[in-house]
Amino acid sequence: MKSFKKEIKKRILWITLFAILGGLAVIIAFVIKLNLNGGIDMDSGLPVEVLIGFFAGMESTAIYRIIRYRKVLHQDETLEALHIKETDERNRIIALKTCKSCIYLAFILLGFAGIITAFFNRTIFLTIGTVLIVLLTLYAALTLYYSRKF
Repeated sequence: MKSFKKEIKKRILWITLFAILGGLAVIIAFVIKLNLNGGIDMDSGLPVEVLIGFFAGMESTAIYRIIRYRKVLHQDETLEALHIKETDERNRIIALKTCKSCIYLAFILLGFAGIITAFFNRTIFLTIGTVLIVLLTLYAALTLYYSRKF
């Protein structure tokens, strides 16, 4: 159980780092937007409300997870329950099948979207095609990696 405690502490550290870096990125983008335009211009680029909403969602999720993991660290019963929940083979198989189905569905939907957008806009078609090619390449590379690893 001590190794799982170390893993939880490592997760807290990574989530904290993610929240800090993400918050800094949003703040820097906000400052750059403020300085480039000489004020806040709602019509150009990404609206400030989107940046603030992104920041609030990211930070609130990170804070929730940090609080949850800190509570788990101090209570042995909940630590054991979380460990069992995360290492249960049924849950892992369900997660794997869900991810596999989701990626196949994403490939199919991106393919149909690419076909449909080819009739309307070349830029969107090329963007969707590029995303689909990158995802397929990544999928093939990870499949090769994991098939040789196990």
